Amino acid sequence: LWVLMLLGLLALSSKQIMHGLLRMAGSRVSERMAGRLEHAYDSLSELISIPCLLGGTALSAVAWFAECLSLMAILVGFGVQASWIECTFIYSLSTLAGAALFFMPGGIGGTEAAMVGLLREVAGTSEGVASLATVLTRASTLWFAVAIGMGALFFCPLEVSENIETELKDEAA
Repeated sequence: LWVLMLLGLLALSSKQIMHGLLRMAGSRVSERMAGRLEHAYDSLSELISIPCLLGGTALSAVAWFAECLSLMAILVGFGVQASWIECTFIYSLSTLAGAALFFMPGGIGGTEAAMVGLLREVAGTSEGVASLATVLTRASTLWFAVAIGMGALFFCPLEVSENIETELKDEAA
């Protein structure tokens, strides 16, 4: 899986390969669609550059670990003594299981079910504590982040979105 992912990233980072593939795909779709695909790829190529990819991965790892620590802090508040390793295992596995098995945004439903089960089995909590700790953890991690993102959309508009709207209006005219 890692080899396939690395090969995919190498192919995506090669502008020659991707523009060649986009030209081949452009012969099968409309010229307008081909232009949009090239524009999308050019934007993507900036995001998957090595500095952006490494910086984003490091920032994501720190953020995920902070979410694991929030589960630990909530459990401590309930009087459950779970180690940071247990909390990291429980939070990470339940998040991945919820996303992989239920195909819902944020793993909604599956993540919570897995977290309650893991809290009961690994941390030895009661059903009530596991359920409430799961709700509080998800509220303070997932939904708090969603609220921040929604606020950012309204109060911090990106210049890029304005350029795209202008380009689409020009194409329609």
